Amino acid sequence: MHRTAEHSILNVLRLCALLVASFVSPSQAQESLVKGETLVRLQTIPLSKPMNFEQKYVDDQIDYLARIGVKALDTSSAWNITSPGWNIYFVNLRADLEATLRQRTNSANASLRTLSQNAETSLAQTYASTLSEAELDQAVQFYQSATGKKFLAYQRALRQAYYRGQSVYENMRATPGVGLGKTDAELRSAWLASNKMPADAPTGAYAFHVNILQPLFPSVPASDLAFNLAAGAMPGGEAMRRLDMLLSAEERAEVTQYLASPSSAKEIAAVKAWQAKMNNRPEVVPMFASSLLGIIGVIERWRNHRGNPDALPRSVAKIDPATLQMPESLQTHRLDSDAVEQLKACLPGSSATTLSSVERFVQNREFTRASTTYFNPDARAFYATRGERAACIKTTAAGYPILPPESFAGTVSVVGVSEEQLLEWRKKLARSIAATGSAASLLIFPNGNAFEINFAVQAPNSPQTLVYSMRFRPNGTFAESDYGIVEKMPGMRSLSNTATAGADGIERKTRSVLVTADEIRRDNETRTRTN
Repeated sequence: MHRTAEHSILNVLRLCALLVASFVSPSQAQESLVKGETLVRLQTIPLSKPMNFEQKYVDDQIDYLARIGVKALDTSSAWNITSPGWNIYFVNLRADLEATLRQRTNSANASLRTLSQNAETSLAQTYASTLSEAELDQAVQFYQSATGKKFLAYQRALRQAYYRGQSVYENMRATPGVGLGKTDAELRSAWLASNKMPADAPTGAYAFHVNILQPLFPSVPASDLAFNLAAGAMPGGEAMRRLDMLLSAEERAEVTQYLASPSSAKEIAAVKAWQAKMNNRPEVVPMFASSLLGIIGVIERWRNHRGNPDALPRSVAKIDPATLQMPESLQTHRLDSDAVEQLKACLPGSSATTLSSVERFVQNREFTRASTTYFNPDARAFYATRGERAACIKTTAAGYPILPPESFAGTVSVVGVSEEQLLEWRKKLARSIAATGSAASLLIFPNGNAFEINFAVQAPNSPQTLVYSMRFRPNGTFAESDYGIVEKMPGMRSLSNTATAGADGIERKTRSVLVTADEIRRDNETRTRTN
């Protein structure tokens, strides 16, 4: 009896020990959740937390979506990269698309904040429930380390290269005699042939990159990833060398070691389980739909613009930019009692309604609240106002403005170049705008890096406004033949651009072609600064 009682007591003690071992105190659970939240903060995983536009999207991703969008304006083979107006719509659609996606990113953040704080939809909670404290410690330690931080930056560069490669193929697909009408396999063969590379060239060189990229694009076959990376960072080229240099051999080994650890396996499993759960959440579906509808809405808007007879371009006449003479400056005048006569001289035959409108615009000082533009379909000119100043701006047959170089002051400022170099570049921009409504330019630093700078007049029916964008292009990530204007500037040190934000907080890069004296002054100060 004594032995039996002793045995029973031992069993109870063992059971208690097991219960104590398996019981997680509230403080321990809270500690795991805090570590899970730390891990989420260190990473960039969509839907896991509020984030800004730059965290969510990369430049080349927007570029790729815009190229697809421009083609979607008209799916016939007649609308292609050689068509008049193709680039003007690309620049405008891309600017519109970026603004739309910025707006949706901002709008989604309130919902994401709620989701991230809800135990059922929190990735931090999923981490805390899936990984042990020791595993959470290991994951946090990795992402907090110098290698972990470089790994996240490397992933972003990898995504840039992937989407850059996608854009290369989209450009080919839209080019007659190159890729128009070809299958993906034929496009790849054509790309390999044009770069004098064997058929199996991309695969072996990208094993590590493809391995890292695969979880980001799980539905894309490894071979497709390799080809897209090859187009975005050619094997043996400068772009691939830069990609390889982002992680040293020792850092790659450290990344590989972590990715092979149980902590990483559980982390990836937790993310997949959380994503599967999120995909079915009623709060999440509208956010996905919103982004998709935003893209579709932008495409539909520009499809309608392009189908509008009054939208730019107004003529299919092809003009050689080299034949155009650009004015040295715009002759502006104050908006006063002479404005009606100035308009009549600029746009002969203007209706009485138009003249009365200008008279009211001046008398009521409406120009202090808004700018406006007046047209006459029979005149190759338009009358534009900005603030208390106005000018008569001549146009080409296609309806594009003939601008002086100074119209680009205060948009993109180039630091370290001579007055002559800057003037020559801006003259080329002005000629291209007058001929085609847009200008695709590349400014190359002495070390081979470059900035891609696109300008276009704002369509439709807004030739008085410039839309512009600027993007850094590392050496080896661009082809000079893709740009109409290529300038190598030995003294160039840096570039800066000016953006405005509307009441909605969305950044926009637009500017009237009427430049102010203050903008010219600030542009000169920026351009000539030494620090």
